[in-house]
Amino acid sequence: FSGSNPERLSINMAKLVLVLLLLALLSVACCERLFNPQGDQPRPAPECRLRRDRGPCKQRLTRYFYNTRNGRCERFIYGGCRGNRNNFASTGECFEKCKPFRGEVAFG
Repeated sequence: FSGSNPERLSINMAKLVLVLLLLALLSVACCERLFNPQGDQPRPAPECRLRRDRGPCKQRLTRYFYNTRNGRCERFIYGGCRGNRNNFASTGECFEKCKPFRGEVAFG
């Protein structure tokens, strides 16, 4: 660096520091998404991802299930037997167990 223009060297160092800072910020943002894609929210209970299931019986009971497509607890008619665990007595019970989570996708 002897004989170099000190002003030019200072500008190049400033550019280098700026590039390194941007790379550091980018890597932090990227890695945060990789290790914690849902942010600080815990994942919902497994039963919340099950599809609505009326069951084979013939009763007509009003129940609620968590719909992963729109993130809401919705009413359905339950037959009274079997079905699955995505079956709640009230919207409050459903919401408490399956609060809407960002990024949830319905499968199947």
